[in-house]
Amino acid sequence: MSKKVFISRDLKEGSIFKSKLEAAGYQVNGKSLININSVEFGEFRKTDWVFFSSKNAVKHFLGKTKIEGGTKLGAIGLGTMNALKEMGYDTDYYGMQSKIEDTARDFGTLAERQSVLFPQAKNSLRSIQKHLVDYVKIHDLVVYKNEPVQDIEVPFADILVFTSPMNARTYLEYYDIEDGQQIVAIGPTTGNTLEIFGVREYKMPENFSEESLAECIL
Repeated sequence: MSKKVFISRDLKEGSIFKSKLEAAGYQVNGKSLININSVEFGEFRKTDWVFFSSKNAVKHFLGKTKIEGGTKLGAIGLGTMNALKEMGYDTDYYGMQSKIEDTARDFGTLAERQSVLFPQAKNSLRSIQKHLVDYVKIHDLVVYKNEPVQDIEVPFADILVFTSPMNARTYLEYYDIEDGQQIVAIGPTTGNTLEIFGVREYKMPENFSEESLAECIL
């Protein structure tokens, strides 16, 4: 019997994660456990950089405004960079490191003493900004909010892949981790959330891409 995989993400048609695992004989179910909605943000400060840490930040920021010429763009994760490309923008910095502090150090060295705007969620953990306070001038801008889905229903899976701290928290407020289940956290902040709930054994991919998530399972 093939193993079942659940990932806390709505998977697009042609998802690399899904196609690679299904080709290897896994059954894949993807469903986000959070609701995401735009937030009105009005005017904001012009900065040297705009740094995006998620596809949602790209969608909800660039869906309402444009970036002026001369402003440099930073992104973390392949999905975020691709989301910018789909909106017609190239990145001047692209971080793939699985450790936030490594990305922050690389970007901070590049953008040292410059001003950086961070479009983010209302309840963002500000994971990368925490490591940049000694490098750049930080300007946060809330552009969307994410809230847990109520009354979730997730079929049993042999492997659980959590793609954000809130997704992990939402799942663990409804379900216990059962014996034999394998856990994957997309990054260290999600891993920290798992540990708060007593989950000590989990894997992390080399980077945030769907391909890397799939390889972590394979």
